Amino acid sequence: GSLGKTASMAVIFARLISLGKDHGVHAFVVNIRDKQTHLPFPRIQIGECGPKKGFEGMDTGFIKFDHFRINKDCLLDRFGQVADDGTYSSLIKSNGKRFANSIACLTTGRVMIARGTTENSCYASVIAIRYAFMRRQFGPVGQEKQLINYPMHQYRLFPKFCVAIANYISTIWMFKKWFECLPNLLEEGNKNAELCHSLSSALKVYASRHSED
Repeated sequence: GSLGKTASMAVIFARLISLGKDHGVHAFVVNIRDKQTHLPFPRIQIGECGPKKGFEGMDTGFIKFDHFRINKDCLLDRFGQVADDGTYSSLIKSNGKRFANSIACLTTGRVMIARGTTENSCYASVIAIRYAFMRRQFGPVGQEKQLINYPMHQYRLFPKFCVAIANYISTIWMFKKWFECLPNLLEEGNKNAELCHSLSSALKVYASRHSED
């Protein structure tokens, strides 16, 4: 988000290779645009991805680096550090676990998106059903039937309303579960964090697609 036109700095996830050894993916804070001209630095290519459904105010973009060099101080080193002589150290020995901890904050975003889109689906469904009770169409004057009494209208509204309610219950459970496990997020073997990561990845896509439909 904001990369296409606006951002002058970015958190970049890239592989950290020190003294010839690959230590996996780490996060780096990188200056990507000149603050005077707002143009990308040499060896950096930035483009815009175009309108984003439901979020058109966000200029989502892409970025490409061509042998762009940064200082080691750009490393966000909570989970892994590089000394001046290139020696790498980390309390977390597994590259995969270290990376999972680094991107754990993204789960909060997925949980919030899933909840927000699900709530929108519930609001839209309630509005549509209430309208169907109020709106009358077809039949003699004064005896027109409510839209809700037409089976085809029920067929179109009720399944989507049921899915919205089911998604809402799921996202509320996941929302509570995630914020319960946040204080112990970095503990080894935190199964709730792993569960929320997997579920939020799936539910974000499913709930937002259902909201769009």
